[in-house]
Amino acid sequence: MTSVMDDLAAVLHGLPSMAFGWMLVVARVGTTLLTGPGLGETEIPPTVRIALATMLATLVYPVLHAGLPQIPDTMIGLAGLFIVESLSAPGS
Repeated sequence: MTSVMDDLAAVLHGLPSMAFGWMLVVARVGTTLLTGPGLGETEIPPTVRIALATMLATLVYPVLHAGLPQIPDTMIGLAGLFIVESLSAPGS
């Protein structure tokens, strides 16, 4: 029982950094889908693009999580990081 509680504590301790990394991946994938040909067209509803971005980010996150940056100490650093991720050109 103690090892289960230790594992749960370890997962809960790492949850904020996992959520932060996943949101960075969502920002990058969402931007790519929004600006990409075909899926960025107005005929495709935004909810479909959001669902696709969420699904793709969930699939790609386990591969990318080791190379993602840590959570910044300030809100300005956090906002800056999300702006950079959202403005990054696809393929760069």
